[in-house]
Amino acid sequence: MLDLKIEEKMRSGEYSPASANNLIKNYYKFAKERAEEKDKKVDTSHLKTSYDLYNESSESMKQVKSGTVQTAVSSPPYFQARCYGNSTPDKVEIGHEEKPEEFVESLMPHFREVHRVLKDTGSYFMNFGEYGGKGYSPLVSNMLILRLHQEGLFKCVNEIILHKKNMKPVITNRNLMKSYEKIFHLVKDHENYSYYPLKIWRDTPIKVNKGFKNRGAEGTVQSKESIQRPYRNFRDYIDLQEYEDVMVGTGANTAMFKKIDPTFDHAAPYDSKLCLLAILTTSQPGDLILDPYSGSGSTGEAALMLGRNYVGFEVNKKYHEFAMKRIPIMTKDFNEEDALILDSLTTK
Repeated sequence: MLDLKIEEKMRSGEYSPASANNLIKNYYKFAKERAEEKDKKVDTSHLKTSYDLYNESSESMKQVKSGTVQTAVSSPPYFQARCYGNSTPDKVEIGHEEKPEEFVESLMPHFREVHRVLKDTGSYFMNFGEYGGKGYSPLVSNMLILRLHQEGLFKCVNEIILHKKNMKPVITNRNLMKSYEKIFHLVKDHENYSYYPLKIWRDTPIKVNKGFKNRGAEGTVQSKESIQRPYRNFRDYIDLQEYEDVMVGTGANTAMFKKIDPTFDHAAPYDSKLCLLAILTTSQPGDLILDPYSGSGSTGEAALMLGRNYVGFEVNKKYHEFAMKRIPIMTKDFNEEDALILDSLTTK
């Protein structure tokens, strides 16, 4: 037991009976939690993963039963930003509509399908970037999130800033160069969705955090001492992380793409590591993960390496065929124990 000098501090009036009791209670609570964590056994038996990739639009995901997906992760086409080569003589590809309102309408059938297949406790993480191909940004993502809310499909519980360290420079001196995109955490039921905060256990002894002075409207207030948590939360966990809702990332490793298929090229691939936070904090091993815009298979790779099952829809045949090659190669070294140990960092 730590020498908290509780009796001495209670006599001096520094501790009230309630604050002293809280220190003692938290010490025993954290000590018990850490002892249980050290004794935890990782059960790797019967963990099997499977995946299905469909060269079809997610406008109708008839192969997926309603309410079976735990977590969806995707980066849909951006408005007037990139060309994926999906236009047909009868229909322009999504993202190349004349007006942002038309673009939002084009996406809505896909989002209605995501809502249908998602469990009531599920989550949808949508990566979206505003680039303004005509020299200004109509803030399409705001229009889209509002429309999803108004239609009763999804509520936004977090806007995560994705700070991209290798953004392409904009050749203009009339505005600032954009260095981020957003990842929206959307849920069907904001009061009842699965969420498992990330944590990593400390090896150092449990200790007392000193109190600090906090200036407020009524003057300076001295906080009480507290027991240090025996684990670190997400804000301490990711390299270069300074805020919980700001992630630092780069583009996908296209050199790896060339090793799989020297002829392959993708207009906007993303790094599979960007999916880890979404999958770890909102699903469990064995759950089904969906990407309605599966592209080169980044979400699928992350899901399978974490012991989840995966289903992806991609309308572009070239991207679909590459993902069919990529996923077996990138997941052949799947280690069940590693996946479950990583998953144990969350508070399930």
